Amino acid sequence: MTIAKPEKPLPKGWRYAKLGEVCVQDRQTIAPNDPIAKTLEYISLENVESNSGRIIISNDAGAMSDIRGNAFQFDSRHVLYGKLRPYLNKVALPYSPGRCTTELVPLLPTQIDREYLALYLRTPKAVDWAMQGKTGSRMPRTDMTEFMKLSIPLPPLAEQRRIVAALEAQLAAVARARNAAAEILSAVEALNGALMRKFLPLERQKLPRGWKWVTLGEVCQAIRGVTFKSGQSREFPAAGYIACVTTSAVQEVVDWYSRQYIPLQSVKGRNQVLQVGDILVSTANSKALVGKSCQVNAVPEDCTFGAFVTVLRPQQIVLSDWLSAIMKIDDAKRYFYEISSNTTNISNLRVQDLLKYQMPLPPLAEQRRIVAALEAQTGAADGAKRAAAAALNELRELPGSLLRQAFAGETG
Repeated sequence: MTIAKPEKPLPKGWRYAKLGEVCVQDRQTIAPNDPIAKTLEYISLENVESNSGRIIISNDAGAMSDIRGNAFQFDSRHVLYGKLRPYLNKVALPYSPGRCTTELVPLLPTQIDREYLALYLRTPKAVDWAMQGKTGSRMPRTDMTEFMKLSIPLPPLAEQRRIVAALEAQLAAVARARNAAAEILSAVEALNGALMRKFLPLERQKLPRGWKWVTLGEVCQAIRGVTFKSGQSREFPAAGYIACVTTSAVQEVVDWYSRQYIPLQSVKGRNQVLQVGDILVSTANSKALVGKSCQVNAVPEDCTFGAFVTVLRPQQIVLSDWLSAIMKIDDAKRYFYEISSNTTNISNLRVQDLLKYQMPLPPLAEQRRIVAALEAQTGAADGAKRAAAAALNELRELPGSLLRQAFAGETG
């Protein structure tokens, strides 16, 4: 049962309403063999972008396994709410009729502007409410009965539309800035990968003297992430809790802003606490993001990592910088992509398969020389990368701040 907190005072003319008072769950099921189904575009969870709610339809969307089962029908009146793994914050606004996975619940507004409702469901408060009432630990789902009790600040309809217009303009500006920062980071990563290839042997049979082929398992310790019971994560630190990063933290640099706090008792040993030099690897994510990695260069506090993250901890024969560079070359990315297995909503990279990846290993002195050469060639670019990473972390927080202010009646 979710515990309600005291509501804050609202501007004159506003009131609080429960989600169930202003919209209904419109679960109109359509079978895959229904003739109408073939005329409707299909949306899976993977087609909805986290936080923004942007719907991205790939060419092979119709081939997804979800499409063989029943789906929900929707049209341009609905808001699609992603109940699976609610921390991903997937809330979409369709603008044409279609059908979707049953992990997306069509909400039909009755006493609220559709765009206003979608924006509010993306607020940190709504995500936190959904996480408190979730069921399951590895694949949590929103308890929709509890979720419909979410309290929403409800201004007059004209004010709702004014807030939507102001927020959309602000969020669009933030998105443009975020995309620019992300492009800089991606360009630097691509440059580092391309430069790294210059130092690697073109043919596997012709290694330089002193080099050898090794598997990741021979030079790293693989540490699996922690699991914890449903409803035990929280947004702020408290006694008996420890910070925890999940797959959303595995960006070009570690995204510390996305961390949650979980019971300290979930951590089985000190090896599950992050160390400088660790490599975070996303081992359960969308197909394109499985195998994505980043290096831990600093740890702001004691921090562990979730079940969908695996940590590679380098042994003494390999530099963390060398391992980090190897993990980002095209050959490694291609291997992780091809070896991962697909389920309905997620792809998985098994730890035993991750550790089978073969990489060239020069002597430590040669590793240091190559890493230094890489740093020298990418020095200016890395400065831009650090600035872009800092800006990107700030920009990731800004939409939540804007939403909080708007729904407190503070939007200008």
